[in-house]
Amino acid sequence: MARAGNRLETLRGFTWVSFIPEGCDPATVSLAFFFEHVCMCVRPYRPLRPETISVELLRRDRKLNSHWKVKPRDGKNKDGEREQDKEEGARDTFENYYRKQRRKQARLVLQPHSNMHETLEGYRRYFNQIVGFFVVEDHILHTTQGLVNRAYVEELWELALSKTIAALRTHSSYCTDPDLILDLKNLIVLFADTLQGYGFPVNQLFDMLLEMRDQYGEILLKKWNQSFRQLLDQDNYSPIPVVSREEYQRIAGQFPFQDPELDKMPFPKKLPFSEFVPKVYSQLKEFIYACLKYSEDLHLSSTEIDDMIRKSTNLLLTRTLSHCLQYAIKKKNVGLAELVQIIINTTHLEQSCHYLEEFISNITNVPPDTINATKLYGTSTFKDARHAAEEEIYTNLNQKIDQFLQLADYDWAAAQGGGQASDYLSDLIAFLCSTFAVFTHLPGNAIEHATLPVSMVAVWSNFRHNLGHFSSQYFRMLPGVHLTHS
Repeated sequence: MARAGNRLETLRGFTWVSFIPEGCDPATVSLAFFFEHVCMCVRPYRPLRPETISVELLRRDRKLNSHWKVKPRDGKNKDGEREQDKEEGARDTFENYYRKQRRKQARLVLQPHSNMHETLEGYRRYFNQIVGFFVVEDHILHTTQGLVNRAYVEELWELALSKTIAALRTHSSYCTDPDLILDLKNLIVLFADTLQGYGFPVNQLFDMLLEMRDQYGEILLKKWNQSFRQLLDQDNYSPIPVVSREEYQRIAGQFPFQDPELDKMPFPKKLPFSEFVPKVYSQLKEFIYACLKYSEDLHLSSTEIDDMIRKSTNLLLTRTLSHCLQYAIKKKNVGLAELVQIIINTTHLEQSCHYLEEFISNITNVPPDTINATKLYGTSTFKDARHAAEEEIYTNLNQKIDQFLQLADYDWAAAQGGGQASDYLSDLIAFLCSTFAVFTHLPGNAIEHATLPVSMVAVWSNFRHNLGHFSSQYFRMLPGVHLTHS
């Protein structure tokens, strides 16, 4: 649409108006001419009154110089001084009008839509509006004389920066999707780098991105909490059967496992840990990659990135994974075999922690022995989980012994001994033998390496000790009765 003395164009969702010299046909003016001359982004558009103010664009030495002249309505005023005063008055009037309108337009541009946080496209439209506004201001600053100055543009940018950061903090707080947060971070980086190229300071935007990193980390922890619980619920708590070397190598590629004795055994064979172990290890690496993606393009050093990833991984180990393991250990109807398998799994995961250290060092190019480098707390996490499982086995075993003796119908007051162990002793010993057979799957020398074997020895010692005392809850033996067992 064209009007006398001006031209309207639509670009990137904005309404632009350029002031065209009189005598020039608006229909022949191109967008190239438009961007080369004075223009402004209008929302909504409020046209100037061309009968009172016009803009004359002059070209001198192939360079554009813009100035404003007031054309007398009657054209008969010959007094040079009065004409100069009117020119200056018209210039001031136009400058004040332009700046006032642009401030109003800036407030409209900086007002985000209420549902901006729902999609990435909402954020993209918001950033495009702001970039378009300040690209125009920068163009006017460098192609006109006096219409705007650096102080005015900087004042506008400070207003825009504060409102933009406030809007982003508010809307990003509603987001629960880590992928959307990551895409938003990349969009903010692009937005900041673009405006920085025009000379606008953007340090506060990068400071805000560091604040958003904590929110991103919390969202990741919630996501991985669901993944860990799902893996625990779906696990069969049985050693992994391997029927071919290809399958063995596939699992070894997912989890760093080395056992020379197992390597020598023929196929088929079984790995000591369940499917939970390689899947959890893969999830830990995926989490580290997710943290690395957010740290890219934030102008951080390798040491800062390494420290950020290690701290986030420690939170994943000590808070998320630890709570999931406690959930699996404490849930109802968990059997002794499942608890023993959890002990085996956590033992192998503990041994893999130094591989995670090397993995982080390789992707950040920071040696693990760097001074002040954050260490992973995976060892203590898996030890605590293993000790909790051992205590749960000790408690469950005591309860089963009590239940076994309460339900059995034995003759506790035999008149005399028959030279053999009583039936209740034989049954109890058989029960304990079958129960302790489960512990033979534990890695290494069970009695030497874990709290569990010490507890089990205590159970057995307490059992044998109480057999010979009348104070025992269940066992009272007459004098002369001898315990025999093979």
